[in-house]
Amino acid sequence: MKKIKDLSFFKASAAILAVEFGLFGFVSVMFDKSWILDNTYILITHAAYIYLISILTWLLLTRPDSDAIVAPKVRIVRNDLILVELRSWISIGVLVSVHILEDHVERLACLGAVINIQINGLTQIKIQPEDDGDSERIMKKLLSARMENIIIKPGMHVGR
Repeated sequence: MKKIKDLSFFKASAAILAVEFGLFGFVSVMFDKSWILDNTYILITHAAYIYLISILTWLLLTRPDSDAIVAPKVRIVRNDLILVELRSWISIGVLVSVHILEDHVERLACLGAVINIQINGLTQIKIQPEDDGDSERIMKKLLSARMENIIIKPGMHVGR
């Protein structure tokens, strides 16, 4: 049997139900018994709506941040390959743009394609040669840049 580590959902649910029961108690004090009996189904329906809306709002406000747009950390630049850490937006066949950060400006260095996701979690990106086929110039640029200044982004840029 799995142990539930995060009880915050249940705590929030209990708090919402406590507030609803408190409101129901307040309504029962304010109105007479015949009104409550006539409107029981309406009260239950509104309580259910309030509970669901409250839970959905709580879930939206407390969801963890996604790493969908976080650039992966570059680990190795070798030959025509770049090895980066895996991110959720990376999958085999995705085209990426490779930028080099120079004086707080990201300059497009080249395009690449994800060709393999290794068992150890590193992702292989193959540098795509330009039209002139001068991949040596690109590799010199990448090898001369510091690893933390190489930025990988999803998608590709049309034109330079």
